[in-house]
Amino acid sequence: MQKQMRQKQASWLRRYWVAAAIGAIMALAFGLAAEGPAWAAQPAAKVYQTVPRPTATPDNGPVATATPRPDDNGDRDGGSGGTGGQEEDGGSAPVFFFAPPDASADLTAVVTVATLNMREGPGAAFPAAGVLRSGDEVQVLARNEANTWWLVCCVPGTSDQGWVSAQLVEPKFERAQSAGLIPVFGAQAEVAAAETPEPAAQAQAARLPLVLDVSLDPPIVWQGQTADLILEVSNPNLEDVRNVELSDQLPAQLELVSLSASNGGRVSEQTTPEGATLILARWNTAPAGASVRAVITVKVVEDVEDGDVFDNLAAVRGTNATYTTGAVSIGMPPKLLPDFR
Repeated sequence: MQKQMRQKQASWLRRYWVAAAIGAIMALAFGLAAEGPAWAAQPAAKVYQTVPRPTATPDNGPVATATPRPDDNGDRDGGSGGTGGQEEDGGSAPVFFFAPPDASADLTAVVTVATLNMREGPGAAFPAAGVLRSGDEVQVLARNEANTWWLVCCVPGTSDQGWVSAQLVEPKFERAQSAGLIPVFGAQAEVAAAETPEPAAQAQAARLPLVLDVSLDPPIVWQGQTADLILEVSNPNLEDVRNVELSDQLPAQLELVSLSASNGGRVSEQTTPEGATLILARWNTAPAGASVRAVITVKVVEDVEDGDVFDNLAAVRGTNATYTTGAVSIGMPPKLLPDFR
C-alpha cells in the first residue's frame, strides 16, 4: 500500500514540475512577444566622456605660438613643400623671406691705381666692362667666395657695374672685416646691385667721336722754358656728350706747373705706379657743336738733350662717345745749328 502511495506522489511531482516548466517557458515567450524584437529595442542612453578643462596660462607666462617657416624658394608661398603656406583655419600663414643683404652706402672703396679695368666676372679672364681711374670712388655690392674680387658700381657718370680685384681698391671700411660685411654674390639671390635701374634720361649715342686737338703755346720751346699744353675737346654731334673725361700722361721731359679747365671742368693730378704724372679733366657735358678746354702749364726739364724729340699723348671719351686720341710732338733745339753762309 505504502509503495503504491509513494509511486503516485512521485508521478504527481513529475507532472507538476513539467507543468511548471511549460508555464515558465510560455510566460517567457509571451513577455518577449509583448516587448517586440531586439532590433526594435530603444537605443541605449548616450555615454559622455569627461574632458579635463585646459590648464590656464598665467598672465605673466609665455604663450605658445606657431613658428613661421622661412620661404625657402623665393616665391613667398610659405616654403617649397608640405604645408602649402595656409593655416588650418583658412587664414594666411605668416611668411618670412630673406632678401640679400643690402649693400650699405658705407661700403665704398677708392681706386688706387692709374687705370683699373672692371670685368664682367670675378677674374682677369673675363671681358672688360668699363674702366675706372685713380681716385674714383665706387660702391661695393658683393664679393666672390674667396673675397678676392668685388662687384662694384659704377663707372663715374654711368650705371655700369663690374668686378675689380679687391687688392687694387682701398676700402673705406676695415678690410679685415670685408668677408663679413660684403655679401657673397648669388648666395641667397641675385645681388641687388645687378638690379640697379638705368638712368631715367639716358643720353643718345653720339654718331661721331669727340675731336681732341693738342697744341703747344709757344710752339717752340727749349730746356727750362715754360709753355702751355692746350687740349681742346670739340663735340661735332647734334647731341650733347655726357661725362666727358680727358686724360694726359706727361712725358718724363715735362714737369707740371699748373692746371686749369674751362666750362666748369674739374682737373686733378695723380701719380701712376711707374712714377709718371697723370692729368685728369672731367666735364659733366660737352654741348653739341661746342668745345671745352683744359690747359696744362709745363716746364721742360733742364737735362733734356738738344735734338731730343718727344710726344705728349692724350685721350678723351664720354658716356655716349667712344675714345679718341690726340698728340703733339715737342722738339728741342738741334745739336748743330744751320750754317747760313
